[in-house]
Amino acid sequence: MKKLFAALAVAVALTPAATLAQLSLGVEATLAAPRLGVERMPGSREPLGGAGDVGGVVLLRLGPLGLGASMERGLAHSAERLTTRSAMGGLVADLLPFVRLELLGEVGVADLAGDGEGSARFRGFRPGLSLKLPAFPLRLGLWGLARWGIPGASSNGPSYGLLARAGIEL
Repeated sequence: MKKLFAALAVAVALTPAATLAQLSLGVEATLAAPRLGVERMPGSREPLGGAGDVGGVVLLRLGPLGLGASMERGLAHSAERLTTRSAMGGLVADLLPFVRLELLGEVGVADLAGDGEGSARFRGFRPGLSLKLPAFPLRLGLWGLARWGIPGASSNGPSYGLLARAGIEL
């Protein structure tokens, strides 16, 4: 965690003043799509997985660069409960004044029981699309997930997930 804060401090210190005008910090809560009744990837037969039921994201934006961390946790009390923690980084772009696209990569740790035993490292891609409500610091949107190395997932390809998101942006 100290390394993450040190990296963020160095990134802010090296960021040009014009980019600092696009400096923001977002804190969001997430809810997995299956909790909202969506069980499959839109337009496909692939089941959704690769994420816990609820979670949170912290995302620092430095101009076109986004750095952050996330955690998702399953609510079920069984061996199938998935917990993930990851660090994220990538590109952030405002498509319109209130519409943002994030293209982030992530690396993290996942385990099925939620107790830290038998955890596995994973890597993934996390695209996001969000809308900032005018005159309010509220941001609403979706995160897509494609993760390789999630315990219990198919070894042939990524595990897909979809998260609804809501939070504040300072």
